[in-house]
Amino acid sequence: MSEEDSINADLQAFLLSQEAPEPALNQGTKRKYEDHHQSHLIPGTSFRVPLNLNEIFVSTFNQVMASSSYVPICETGVESPGLSEANSSPVSKRSRTESVEEFNGNGNMGLAFPQNVPPFPMSMMPNNMKFLCLVNVLQKLGVLNPLFESMPLPEMPADQVIVDFIKNRSLECIIHIQTVVVAQKSYATERRFLRPAPTVRLINDPGWDHFRKLVTAANTEYTSKLIDKPLHIPQGSIIVDSSIAANLKGQLHTIDGLPDVDFDLIKTNSFCFRSCYCPQKLDRKIFELSVKLNTACGLILGRFHSEPIHIISKPSRKRTVLKRNEPTGSFIKSGSKIALFARLRNQNGMARCVNAYEDLFTGMSIDWDLLRIYIVENPEAPGDEMVYSNNYLHYNAVVKLVSCKTGYSLPLVKIIKESQSEETGYAPELVSQLQKVIFQFVNDPKKYLCFNGDSFPALSSRDQIDKYTLNKPCIYQIVSASESVYKFYYSNGLSTMPISPCPRIKKIEGTRDNDHFRIFIIGSNFSPFLHVWLGAKKIDKSYVITTESMVILLTTEQYEWLHSTTTEDKSIYFVREDGVIYPTDLSFPFNG
Repeated sequence: MSEEDSINADLQAFLLSQEAPEPALNQGTKRKYEDHHQSHLIPGTSFRVPLNLNEIFVSTFNQVMASSSYVPICETGVESPGLSEANSSPVSKRSRTESVEEFNGNGNMGLAFPQNVPPFPMSMMPNNMKFLCLVNVLQKLGVLNPLFESMPLPEMPADQVIVDFIKNRSLECIIHIQTVVVAQKSYATERRFLRPAPTVRLINDPGWDHFRKLVTAANTEYTSKLIDKPLHIPQGSIIVDSSIAANLKGQLHTIDGLPDVDFDLIKTNSFCFRSCYCPQKLDRKIFELSVKLNTACGLILGRFHSEPIHIISKPSRKRTVLKRNEPTGSFIKSGSKIALFARLRNQNGMARCVNAYEDLFTGMSIDWDLLRIYIVENPEAPGDEMVYSNNYLHYNAVVKLVSCKTGYSLPLVKIIKESQSEETGYAPELVSQLQKVIFQFVNDPKKYLCFNGDSFPALSSRDQIDKYTLNKPCIYQIVSASESVYKFYYSNGLSTMPISPCPRIKKIEGTRDNDHFRIFIIGSNFSPFLHVWLGAKKIDKSYVITTESMVILLTTEQYEWLHSTTTEDKSIYFVREDGVIYPTDLSFPFNG
């Protein structure tokens, strides 16, 4: 059996093993894999000529188009992306489709898997062929500021440059988007805003300072060339002073039909979107937020998406016990991320949210922190001997709250329902999304977690010995929360190609067959323009199957190193043809 046939056999076995795929591998994707698993695998460098009708290349182009990072320059008269001029005409869906069909040549855009294309060995591939393909994609997409049309794309840097970054990632840029997982639908004229409010942050100041220096230098270079030649300035060019060229602006897109929210990240590296809401007429059950970022001088970073947000009509007030076939998204699992908040007045008003600052937990209305909540099965044990459950959160459980940002935790607390007796004889009642809860300190049952201070004593008036009447500062709403993190670094200078779509990993599996060692990766936004590194070791053989799956072939030496006990970085890095590095912080075995 040849190596290629062996890879296909392993891939088929891997796909057939996914009888109950995770959300990352939906049924439509699985059918696509099963339809094409007998086709040849195409190496990441398998392009004979630029702009051939290779379906993988077209799929990658479609993926970029769908991200709306760029709007194509079509023959229909549309000149610039939607972010540029206020008087730019909007690009219709038909214009985009025509541009893609023109690029493809035959209008056949349905296949993401190559058909009848023989493998092409890397040793026979000209060094610059894949780079030329990326250049052609950029030319087809166009740029926001025509001033930078002549700016060349950086080429792949030397391996040592990549190794140096992997060993010292102090200059990486991080885009962090955090949102709640569940939102309440509005009714009539009442707008029920998402609380805590979605937040976008730029993390790692040294990395963003380095990015701004690159942008400022590029703006100075290209404006100085044309400032004395006004007749040579391309139409629609954006010319700004270098002092503001690197200022980041953005647009938040929530739901089709609602206006986008413009914002900037000039004075601060974070922005909180307090006006997001789900309109009553919305017929969807799930949506996601997307943030589009660009600099003041017209360089686009791209569009970055949040995790999906589920819509409910109102929090459950019934007694809830997990039943068969009941959607588990209604409940909160031990070990998951949550947010705690309290509305100050009503559904439309501000909310105070639990936030971690250094070694303190505080209540803030402009910022909030992700917390991990764990059910503790043996609360009497010392901290390093505690056993955590993986069940769903239920009332009267002893839990541990840990800040995802600082790693600090609160003392153990018991979670009880608002105005509910402390102990009951019924089966444990599950905690539902957006329900109101109270946290009682285990080491001092007369004190409760409170916004007014470290704790708050129970009032003396009681109907029963196990019933509490507490003031509002002790009552929180609990909701699952999520974060999307995008990391990148320009290893060989600034690129006019957008950072997005960023490759994302959702699942990793490995196989070993005699001397063949393979890692299968399920995710999104994979393309033949990406090289794969495991830590500081470059992988010579990687195969892009679709934009959602790829396979890595390891040498015996790489396999043994990957399974060794060395403390070296073994996480996966993707390096694009223009030198953009995408760290993932994920390794095999998959630690996600």
